Order: sequence, then structure tokens, then C-alpha cells
Amino acid sequence: MNLTELQKVDPELWREIVRGIPLQPRAAACWLQACLQRAIEVRGLVWDVSLVVDEPSPYMAGIYEIDPGYDGDCWNEQHLSCIAECGGNSPAEALLSAYL
Repeated sequence: MNLTELQKVDPELWREIVRGIPLQPRAAACWLQACLQRAIEVRGLVWDVSLVVDEPSPYMAGIYEIDPGYDGDCWNEQHLSCIAECGGNSPAEALLSAYL
């Protein structure tokens, strides 16, 4: 994860994350992921994180735009356009990489 790069791309989100990062590493990763999820959703985008077996980076995150005309059918996976997909060693790291 590279929070310095995030500071350049989205200074407001970076400030929110740095202000709220607790001291325990696991809690900090959860806080980071929650802030990223909120920032993505505020922009009207959707995200996902998956565990990928037999890959160098075990987690894969994607950020997607909802295509015009989507009818709300949750089984229709063709309604998303991928903006970014990246891997990472944790869900938070993968989502941060995709966000950047």
C-alpha cells in the first residue's frame, strides 16, 4: 500500500484515513478499506474484493461503473464496466491499488 501516492491523488480521502487510523495494524487495514469503499460509492461507482486462489496476490479488487439502462436485476452481471482491477496481499491493499 502506498498512502503517499494516495495523498497526491485524493488529498481529502488521505486526510480522513490518516486522522482515523488506529494504532493496531489490523484495525488500520479495516479503517483504510472502509474509507476507500465510502469514497468509491460516493462517486456513484461500485467495488468488489475477491479471494483468488493460486495467484501471487491473493486478493483482487475491482472498481466498476454502472452502465446506463441497468434495470436493477442483481443477477445481470453485464451491467458493470470495469474501471480498474488490481491485486494485493490484503483486501485493503488490493482496493487501494485499484483506487489509485
